[in-house]
Amino acid sequence: MVDAKERTIRMVAIGLQGNARDAWREFLRVSRLMDDHLSSLLHEEPVSTGEFGVLIGLAEIDDRARMSDLAGHVLMSPSHLSHRATRLERKGLLRRSKSADDGRETYAELTAEGRDLIDRLLPSYSAAIEATFLTHLSDRQQKDLATWMRRIE
Repeated sequence: MVDAKERTIRMVAIGLQGNARDAWREFLRVSRLMDDHLSSLLHEEPVSTGEFGVLIGLAEIDDRARMSDLAGHVLMSPSHLSHRATRLERKGLLRRSKSADDGRETYAELTAEGRDLIDRLLPSYSAAIEATFLTHLSDRQQKDLATWMRRIE
């Protein structure tokens, strides 16, 4: 019988190896670390990190946007965004409405409560990203990382 450790060693041996394995593991580690850190920052707030990301994305587009544009901006499928928007609507942080010009288009808009939440949380949220992640990278490394990540589709 093969024990769990040996099974893991075999799986790694047929999977990624060397620099490729290390790069992937470190990407996952940092991604999980940042998600855990930002989740703990928001743990007493009415939103998850994913929901807060939607609110930030909407604020970046000027507090109101077509749902299809917002989905592209926050890198989410329209269906996934719709589920998040429903939760945010229930919390009073976002409202959706049909376009007056084209009833097939739906717009998302920050409510006053959503805008207040962003204004209150964004400074500490940004500071946490700076302190936990960006401080370890020079300006050049940050630019290079962004360039490298854009290559992945």
